[in-house]
Amino acid sequence: MEARCFLTPLGQLAVDADFANDLLQENPDFKFLPEVFQREHAIEVELPFLQKTFGNIKIVPILMGEGDFKLCQALAQALDKIIAKRQDVLVLISSDMSHYHPYAEATRMDAGTLEAVKNNDAQGFYNACLAGSMEMCGFMPVTTALIYAKLRGLKHTEVLNMPIRGHHRG
Repeated sequence: MEARCFLTPLGQLAVDADFANDLLQENPDFKFLPEVFQREHAIEVELPFLQKTFGNIKIVPILMGEGDFKLCQALAQALDKIIAKRQDVLVLISSDMSHYHPYAEATRMDAGTLEAVKNNDAQGFYNACLAGSMEMCGFMPVTTALIYAKLRGLKHTEVLNMPIRGHHRG
């Protein structure tokens, strides 16, 4: 992978090419496709917040599209292996919640989704998202994070704030 950077209003943010290359070597299903960032802005909107909070850092942006639970497991295991005992890595997953439902239904659905995340139930969360009883655009990365957390021995998940529900009127 050729080292690159992301340009934000606060300046450039370098990609950690060594980390990214190590990750790409872990699984043939992991690909470097720079063109995916031309149409997807989920990562770019987070970057200024990271720059403001952490300063001059390096990032390894990962976008997940189609896949299955085994791919989530493979990515979680690869991250666990590469990060190992490093103390300078933050794994950040960002997603929005349910879409286009009446307020009461969205609130109920989102509460169940957040409960599954709090319970670190990766398989149950993944299955419910596939079945449509839970909804989250980033359910693949969140599934991966739940698996990664379990691999790291993390047992406590805290929801810091409920999403703003103003856009779910119906």
